[in-house]
Amino acid sequence: MGVCFCVRGGTELDIDLGRAGSCCFTGVRLTPSSCGKYTETDINHGRFRSYSFDCMNGIFYIEIEVMVVDKQQYIEKYGTYFEAQGLPLSAGRVIGLLMVTEEPLTLDDIAERLEISKTSASTGTRLLESAAIVRRVTVRGQRRIHYTMAGDMWPEMFRQKIQTFTYLADLAAEGQAVVEADHQEVQGRLTSMEEFYRFLAAEMENAVSRWVQRKG
Repeated sequence: MGVCFCVRGGTELDIDLGRAGSCCFTGVRLTPSSCGKYTETDINHGRFRSYSFDCMNGIFYIEIEVMVVDKQQYIEKYGTYFEAQGLPLSAGRVIGLLMVTEEPLTLDDIAERLEISKTSASTGTRLLESAAIVRRVTVRGQRRIHYTMAGDMWPEMFRQKIQTFTYLADLAAEGQAVVEADHQEVQGRLTSMEEFYRFLAAEMENAVSRWVQRKG
């Protein structure tokens, strides 16, 4: 969506873009600088940026394009990704929703915003809570339980991957004991599998440790 505005040099321009698709844009501030550039700013679910810039008689003519990013489509990407990783689709959607929501949400909030049943919201949320991805919080003046993302949960998610890799390495090692020693091709296949997953597990463990140290 292209929009053209003008503003006198050295001033700020307040723009109310109203609604674009399902995204709301309000309180946009463009600040042209002396070098003929201005800041690119994220606003709610969308973004604007410059495509042309002219200065005539001290007035900046700025053409911008609003790039609409539909929040629901964005959330759906989390659902699709984590479903491919073995989580229920609803759980992936809950991750996406909580990632882009500032305030904690109740199960009713989650079900309404994702347009799913409260049972599906509860099942997905409990699964994520058990995996230390989501945590419960209390909100003053309200009795119902609220949910939000569990801080820096990414190391814990990686540790779960490490457990998976370790299991696969152990499985390959067990296979080497099951298969006859003179079946060299099969033994080589299982040995390669074990070495690969032990390597991945060790590297990921080192990466997580470095990340935790970096975050302090």
